[in-house]
Amino acid sequence: MLCTKENMEELSKVEKNHMWNAVKECLYNSDIEAYNDATIKHMGSLWEKWRSKLNVDYVRPCKSREEAVRNVPEDMDPHDWEWLVNNKYLTAKFKEASDRNSINWSKAIKMPHHTGNKPNRELKCQKDEIRKTIQSNPSHTDLEIIEKCFGPQRHGHVFGYRGWNQEKAFRGV
Repeated sequence: MLCTKENMEELSKVEKNHMWNAVKECLYNSDIEAYNDATIKHMGSLWEKWRSKLNVDYVRPCKSREEAVRNVPEDMDPHDWEWLVNNKYLTAKFKEASDRNSINWSKAIKMPHHTGNKPNRELKCQKDEIRKTIQSNPSHTDLEIIEKCFGPQRHGHVFGYRGWNQEKAFRGV
């Protein structure tokens, strides 16, 4: 059923209600109806991630369309899989979007997972400030560089730049 749909918006109200009822059978909450829209939206997100994983695991490794169609995931109807391969993964539109996304991700500013919720522009400014400080006086120690850029350290608030990038990104080595 879901495999032959382009996206969650194509599901009928009956299909969405069927999914919602399956969720309600597993959970109890007196206000559960308040979560209907958010749950269906989340299910759509999980569904997209699952289909993306199917593409990565079962289509990309194949060298031809025929091989991809034969590489049916376990527990999937072969007819649904064939539809998904031919009408989703191996279309020109999907290929264009995939190529465009690959290019865009390669251009993205790479930041570590521990940068929190600081905007990328603020993180980039901090990186630039560290780089300028190092270039102005390369003999500074790491601690001197960090304290010049961020002020003196306090208990529980220790700064460091080594987690952001390798040292050569700052020192130009």
